[in-house]
Amino acid sequence: MGYVIAGQTISLDGYVADADGSAEPLYPDLADLQGSEYMNGLIEETGAVVMGRRSFEMPDDPDTIADEYEFQAPIFVVTHHPPPVTPKENERLTFTFVTEASSPRWRRRRPRQETSR
Repeated sequence: MGYVIAGQTISLDGYVADADGSAEPLYPDLADLQGSEYMNGLIEETGAVVMGRRSFEMPDDPDTIADEYEFQAPIFVVTHHPPPVTPKENERLTFTFVTEASSPRWRRRRPRQETSR
């Protein structure tokens, strides 16, 4: 059985990006972590990545994700508007765009109301 580990970097005032949409101020030690035993272990244990559309759109060219993103694993992007063309993939990294239309049907059902007899 697998397990889920969730994580997010957020500033004390509740922001995940600066006014320009960059998350760099939240990761001042990212360069130091790259190639470290901690980061390599984290990358090795990652089976899939879930991200929002804004995170997906952070690189200027989404095709670079297949070559440069640390977590070479299947990526699930939660969005209302998938891109018209799926970005470049490789043997380890694939994209799935999850929309409301592709969500399980049981999530959209209304709760059953009790009837009196």
